[in-house]
Amino acid sequence: MVMYVCHLTFVQHPVKREGQNSDLWSFSVTFFHAIIIIVNIRLVAYSWLLNILNLIAIIFTSLGLFFLYGWISNFMWYSKTYQTYQVLYQSIGFYTAILFCVGTSTMIDFSWAAIRLNFKAPCHHFVRIKSANRKITEDDFKKIKELNKKEMHFYQQLE
Repeated sequence: MVMYVCHLTFVQHPVKREGQNSDLWSFSVTFFHAIIIIVNIRLVAYSWLLNILNLIAIIFTSLGLFFLYGWISNFMWYSKTYQTYQVLYQSIGFYTAILFCVGTSTMIDFSWAAIRLNFKAPCHHFVRIKSANRKITEDDFKKIKELNKKEMHFYQQLE
């Protein structure tokens, strides 16, 4: 989806008002921006251990270094993306493609996670809810075993 949106954004429309056309590098920079942002949002959304150290690592080492490399390569005359970032950051098509791709994929990911959690909840989720509210009884262990059997039967059917 990301590739098609980025392609359709730049296929017929100029990047700047002056009529400067987009090229392969503007497409690839937009595509890679969207992929990097989507992957980092997924890392934050699906990580079990989310603390300040992980957020700092994701922001500075992943996103920070990526944007730093982009700006440094923008001013290196021997770089293939020479002056591409400067043009793209002034283009509305760049931001539209990024926002649409990131928003759509994030919405799909969170919807799928909500469906999985509500309709196909794993056994450890039941234990976590029960242990947060009260002590686990023998009836709860029986329910957990039944859910575990159902889950194992489901995965055996997939094979």
